[in-house]
Amino acid sequence: MQEFFAWITAFFSTGIYELITSATAQLVEWLTIMKLESMLWCIKFGWDVAVKVINNIGLSAAIQAAWGKLDSELLNALMWFRVPDAINMMVNAFGTRFVLRFIPLAGW
Repeated sequence: MQEFFAWITAFFSTGIYELITSATAQLVEWLTIMKLESMLWCIKFGWDVAVKVINNIGLSAAIQAAWGKLDSELLNALMWFRVPDAINMMVNAFGTRFVLRFIPLAGW
């Protein structure tokens, strides 16, 4: 009987603190994982929407028309430095950032 009361006093003196600490740590871990997963989903969704918006406004066609007007030597130099890839990445990144501003979960 003394062991039972010793266990009860030990639980109320240190056990509750350990229980609350471990439960809080698991809650924070779960919330962190949920936030990261929701942000990843929002980025994927934002990317898909941004690509569709960029294609619908005809930005790709305008960039292609501008490339067609350049001199061949300048075009070769820009292709060597991979400027078209850089422009493509920047346009897609700006479009994705623009779309992510409309998604409430993306900016927790």
